[in-house]
Order: sequence, then C-alpha cells, then structure tokens
Amino acid sequence: MKRKRWLWLLIVAVALGALLILQSLIGRMVYRWAWEQRPTPSPTEILLAQAAIQLSDLPQGWRQGGIMVELVPNAEGRFYRFYGTSDPAESWINVGEILLLYPDIATAQVGYQQRRDQHIPPTATRWKEIPELEFSHHANEWYVACLPGNINGSSSHACKAVARYENLVVTMLGNVYEDRYLSMADFRAVLEAMDRRAVAALSKE
Repeated sequence: MKRKRWLWLLIVAVALGALLILQSLIGRMVYRWAWEQRPTPSPTEILLAQAAIQLSDLPQGWRQGGIMVELVPNAEGRFYRFYGTSDPAESWINVGEILLLYPDIATAQVGYQQRRDQHIPPTATRWKEIPELEFSHHANEWYVACLPGNINGSSSHACKAVARYENLVVTMLGNVYEDRYLSMADFRAVLEAMDRRAVAALSKE
C-alpha cells in the first residue's frame, strides 16, 4: 500500500515537473515570437532616441517619465520627461526635452524660430539670460533664458533652451531651484549633455 502511494506521488511529481518545463518552453517561444514581431524602429526614431538626453545626465535620484509623440507640422517629434521625485503630487519637479526632426535645414530654421517665439516670447521682458548657463556649444542657433518665479513656496526659475543642429530642433525645459532638486549647475550639465548627444546622433547619419 505504501509502495503504491509513493509510486503515485512520484508520478505526480514527474508530471508536475514536465508541466513546468513545458510551460517554460512555451513561454520562451511566445516571448521570442513577440520579440521578433515587434515593430522595427525607423531611422528617424533611432536618431531621436540617440539625440535625447538620458537619465544618467540628470542628478542622482531622478526617474524617467513617459515618451510622447510631439505633433508639429513638417516634423517628426518626441517629448521626453524626467522627474526629480517618485511622488506624483510633485510632478512640477521635472525636466522635459522636445526633439523635432525636420526634412531639411531651411524648414528647421523656420521651426527653430517658431519654437523660440513659443517658449520664450520676444515681447516678454522678465525672461533673463543666465551667465552660469553659458558655455561653448555646437548648435547652429541657440538661445537660453530663465523666468524667475516661485513654486510651492520655493524660489525657482523656469528655464528654457531652444537650439538647432542642422535639421534637428531641440527644446529643453526645466524648473531650476537654488539648492535642491535641480540647481543651475545641474541644468547646465543637462544642457551640455543635450548639446553633446544631439551632435553625436547627427554624426551617425
């Protein structure tokens, strides 16, 4: 009787083991099939991804947010967001980068001026150029300015940079603070990374 019981338990154990192995094999096959069926990124998508700043370009503790398609006439665009906290209620601690790839330089020149006028209106008087954000960049056109303000009781600057690299127009948006989250020195490092990655991505074309 005991022998039959042990034999039955052995059969059940072997069957369960075989089932687990079969499940693992099927899972691997499904994963491989799904991986092979994924859409192949277009050359434009690859370029925009390479030109975008990375999480490593931001201070430690930041996290990457979503990536959205930026709908702009005559351009292929992406909007990348990064957050300085994991608390959804503090989403105002953020950096955003908009990349627009135009079909040619002439169209990009028009696009650059449109983005600059949109984000840093020429009639606005409170926007200021910050000496700390000045460095030797590689852009064909470049403008950076900050608007002083106050967010949740903290003194801050809404800083924006608009740059054109051949037919690529990049806009960087960041809320900058004096001594936490994202300092002016941190934002300068972000702009330097933006400049470096844009040039590197275009050089691979």
